[in-house]
Amino acid sequence: MIGPLGDRYSRAWLTAGLIGMQSVGLLVLLLLPTTVGALIYVALFGAGAGTLTIMRAALMADQYGSVHYGSINGAQNLLLSGARTLAPVGAGTLAVALGGYQGMIAVLALLTFLGSLSMVIAARTQQRSLS
Repeated sequence: MIGPLGDRYSRAWLTAGLIGMQSVGLLVLLLLPTTVGALIYVALFGAGAGTLTIMRAALMADQYGSVHYGSINGAQNLLLSGARTLAPVGAGTLAVALGGYQGMIAVLALLTFLGSLSMVIAARTQQRSLS
């Protein structure tokens, strides 16, 4: 699905949409705490997160070229691995601090929304610089 969309839209806009899918998935989980809500969450968040892996690599290649791609990707993956390692502890701490999982999910939805908004701003900036 990304291939045909990639022909019509920039990778930055597609990335913003993928992060937005994750945010919507979290909102569905928050507002519809049922089996159906969980299944919708898994579909949206999983598709967004999985495809985002591909888009991250493509965006990096577009932005920095192939000469330094390996070293930049390696440094970025080191930071991402550290964040993924600490994420369960942070999520648990956040859930305790906010009185349960609902607050934690709301914060995560807000953070993913802000990430999507950041990509929209980056896409608009990129469009203006190309014009």
